[in-house]
Amino acid sequence: MKNRIIIILFCCCFYNSSCKKGEPQERQILTQLGDKTSPDYYLIVPIKGCAGCVTEMLAFIKENVKNPRITFILTSNEPKLFNLILSKEDVNSNNILLDHKNLFEKSGIVTGPNFLLLKNGSGDFVERKVLNATNLTVELTKLKTLII
Repeated sequence: MKNRIIIILFCCCFYNSSCKKGEPQERQILTQLGDKTSPDYYLIVPIKGCAGCVTEMLAFIKENVKNPRITFILTSNEPKLFNLILSKEDVNSNNILLDHKNLFEKSGIVTGPNFLLLKNGSGDFVERKVLNATNLTVELTKLKTLII
């Protein structure tokens, strides 16, 4: 009985120390991906879905790849896609993160062919906006004016 109590206490202590309470799931994944930026915006881009939407998004990324006010997270479980759609210079850019394990989709943060725009705040994200075929062009135009 005494051994069971010790094991239970040990497990509880380990569990509590391994969880980052209060930290948004998005931040935990960004940390796992090695994010060292602190931009105004994060744009999570699943590389699947509507070809027109993905093409428009990639054009936006290439146009803004050097902008320190935004970090792009490309997510796919097929890492070869990243090399097909981005140059080596783009892939090595400080504000592009590659989610090779598709963590954002597996966790349910992004679903289907939708993109997710996160406005960075102090410790949390102050705004979350889903971008899809119905609002993509309008929202990217707005975002462009915000990151100038």
